[in-house]
Amino acid sequence: MIYLWSNLPEDLAEFYRYIRTGEALSDLTRRIEAAVEKGRKNEIWRSAYMKERVIIMDAIKEEREARLKAEEEIQNERERAEKAEEEIQKAKIRIAELEALIVPGQDDN
Repeated sequence: MIYLWSNLPEDLAEFYRYIRTGEALSDLTRRIEAAVEKGRKNEIWRSAYMKERVIIMDAIKEEREARLKAEEEIQNERERAEKAEEEIQKAKIRIAELEALIVPGQDDN
């Protein structure tokens, strides 16, 4: 459902305004702002938040590195497949050249 700003419940409109502007103009947004500020000042919460952030950033870095490694392995496999295909084509040409040298009906009897 799509809401027009004028059709939103007042608390929800104030909450969206708070998110956009950072201005706490209603009772709800002032309470939210106070809770956020209290959380920011809480050393235990801040420490836990920072630890979680480090864990998340490490996980993102590991995922990025794993993806890059997988892409590199895929590229290496493609290159090996291309080289193998080139060798197969060279072998087919050589076989055709050798078959052209064989004269039908001649035996070593």
